[in-house]
Amino acid sequence: MDPLLALRELLWEAAVNVRIKYGRHEYLARFHRSAYLPLYYTEIALFFSVLSLSPQLESSPIWLQDGDTPLKWNLPIGVLYDLHWLHRRNGIEPWTLTLCVSGEGQYPRDTIIPFPSPVMGEVVNYRDTVFQVIINLLKQSCYVLRGNSRAILSMSEHDTKALWKAIQTHDYDMYLTTMRENFDIETVRRLPVKVFSVPLRSYTQLSLSPKTENDEPTILGDTLQEFNSDKLYIQGIAIDDMLSMEVLQVWRQFRHLDNFLYIVAF
Repeated sequence: MDPLLALRELLWEAAVNVRIKYGRHEYLARFHRSAYLPLYYTEIALFFSVLSLSPQLESSPIWLQDGDTPLKWNLPIGVLYDLHWLHRRNGIEPWTLTLCVSGEGQYPRDTIIPFPSPVMGEVVNYRDTVFQVIINLLKQSCYVLRGNSRAILSMSEHDTKALWKAIQTHDYDMYLTTMRENFDIETVRRLPVKVFSVPLRSYTQLSLSPKTENDEPTILGDTLQEFNSDKLYIQGIAIDDMLSMEVLQVWRQFRHLDNFLYIVAF
């Protein structure tokens, strides 16, 4: 197998250990780093609903918090883990989160994207909202990469459904096939990158050129000089040994399924 494809598949399968608390109950799980939290919300809500005899957990939107901080579910789980837990983790201790439900408190819609409240008697449909968010992220990254979003906008209904099924079922082969058929990453204009600063609680979105003005490959370390941080992480990996790599190579190897390269700075 191509080493690049092997690494991409390894990153796709990477997971984090999570402990979710609701009242006196706990839910232990392994979540894929490349997935999104709401893809697990239905099963989490059902689990706690049965244990706690609280049917509102399935009929009211839920969210997860790290301490008092609601988690922005439109970021990949791996990025959230790196932002909130990576610098605090102790050995193999799982990332501990708290489950909150809008029926018992105010949904923090000024902080995280809300979900539509269901019709009476129905359960919350998280997946439609997640799908729209991911498609919008792909449009944004596509625009940076190609100067337009046509590759995403012109996808057939069949390929759109295949892409969404691949993300929901975490099927890497289906995801890779669908993206290859609709999107050529060999020729790119600029690279979509998001840098999150933990101390500043802020993020910067970058559009990096693969080449310098002298037509030399752009080096990752040169693009990050403005971020005066002790540690920089990509996919949970300290990037000290990557700083001399071409930014195009790093993007191709470590981007997430929305085609953004996420960097976390401490």
